[in-house]
Amino acid sequence: MIQRSHYVVALPFLCWVAVYHDTLSKVVKGWFTLDHSHGLLVFIFAVYLLKDKCDAIYELDKRPSLIWGSLLTITGGCLFLFGKFTGTWTVEGISLIFSILGIILLVMGPAHFKLLLFPIGYLIFMFPFFDELLGGISIYLQNITAGVAAIILTLFGMPVFTTKQFLSLPHINLEVARACNGINHITALLAITIPFSFLVYRSWIKRIVLICSALVIGIFANGLRVALIGLISTYW
Repeated sequence: MIQRSHYVVALPFLCWVAVYHDTLSKVVKGWFTLDHSHGLLVFIFAVYLLKDKCDAIYELDKRPSLIWGSLLTITGGCLFLFGKFTGTWTVEGISLIFSILGIILLVMGPAHFKLLLFPIGYLIFMFPFFDELLGGISIYLQNITAGVAAIILTLFGMPVFTTKQFLSLPHINLEVARACNGINHITALLAITIPFSFLVYRSWIKRIVLICSALVIGIFANGLRVALIGLISTYW
């Protein structure tokens, strides 16, 4: 038979689903769009990480933290209301993570919270958080992308003149716009690389090297994409 304590634990999570059903619906719909299709892969990785911790979860004793759990849950609720009323999707999405972690701390305790912090916190990659975080350096990423593209085009023997994010070719002028700054590529690569590094390596140095390599590859891939546009437009 199902113990009464199971109902007590399940009730807050059911309330969480009821409150966030619109947000969860947006998340799922985002998996089938061009900009946020990597969200499905993030979710699959998170489920895998959670599944890997199932045995450890059942072995832990429940010691609810009423004060800190309530504070974290209330913080998530406030962020949710702020995101809803201001139409800020990023804040609304992040509030989902805060509130679920708060409920875990509230009804299950600090041990469960520490164990589930990484798998659930990893879900932040489903939301355009890094678009907002790195938005201030977008122009620098645009300039770097233009520089990488110019080097590649030069290696192919095509004369190119660059001025910040602009590339002047013999047959066409290209601009690396804000939408082409490569943040989406970098976010998707980090979303894959971070859990992979924790699964494969024990050393923090190797993890950091692998994560940094994802940043470099993301920037280079974006520059290569722009260079290919210049090369292809020569013939078509």
